Amino acid sequence: MNTLQIQITGIFLILVPVVFNVFYALLQRTFDYPNILREPTKHVLARFQKGGSRLRMTWYGFMLSAVLFVPVVVLLAASELRTRNLPCEASSVPALAKAQQLRVVRQPSSGIAGLQISA
Repeated sequence: MNTLQIQITGIFLILVPVVFNVFYALLQRTFDYPNILREPTKHVLARFQKGGSRLRMTWYGFMLSAVLFVPVVVLLAASELRTRNLPCEASSVPALAKAQQLRVVRQPSSGIAGLQISA
């Protein structure tokens, strides 16, 4: 692994957790996440709708910040592959696991953002 790859890996290892935790803190502050998940569904959806586009953007930022862990896994795996002579497929498993996690994400028009809530 050359010096540039080591520096890029280091930057990702520092920034990705920070970005992820910033969005997590924003969700805690604005949406009472994850405690709100203990509330009835009707209450959660009403709060989500009340949060508007700002809450939706925060939620998507939180979700997309988790995607940034994929390059971290790949960069770390690349360094391990070279030092231990592992097959390159070893780095694809964590990346595929993250892709599977993202499979559940829906478009705003088909997700809870489009629901009509009657109180």
